[in-house]
Amino acid sequence: MRELNEAIFYRWIEEVWNQGKEETVDELLADQAIVDYPYHIEKKLIHGRDEYKNFLRVIRGLFFNINIKIEQIVADDRKVIAFCSVTADRRRVEKNGGPVNIPAKTSGLCQMIIEDGKIMQAWCNIDIFGKSELKTSGVSG
Repeated sequence: MRELNEAIFYRWIEEVWNQGKEETVDELLADQAIVDYPYHIEKKLIHGRDEYKNFLRVIRGLFFNINIKIEQIVADDRKVIAFCSVTADRRRVEKNGGPVNIPAKTSGLCQMIIEDGKIMQAWCNIDIFGKSELKTSGVSG
């Protein structure tokens, strides 16, 4: 069971976050799942697949080239905990109307509770918003 839970976690990161596949949310997330991202824009829990897909669309609208790498992972028959690193580019429009891409790099912990092959609960403590670094010439923060 531990191996299956690790495989679900790896698949979630690769398909949902790195590739943006919403159909994987439908397949792996329980409809009654509760997800907590402490850095969620709206500062609220996410309930079920539809709310999760809306959250995913918002984040993927603000960031592109999202790449999450699982650095370390520990699992048992019910829970997976992983330390992940994240890189992405943040979209921003400057006052002059020109687009600016801001590279973001951060890391954090994620935890999932998995039952019968479905993610029932998830918690992820990754602050992608607070870790953006301006690296575009001529732009100051």
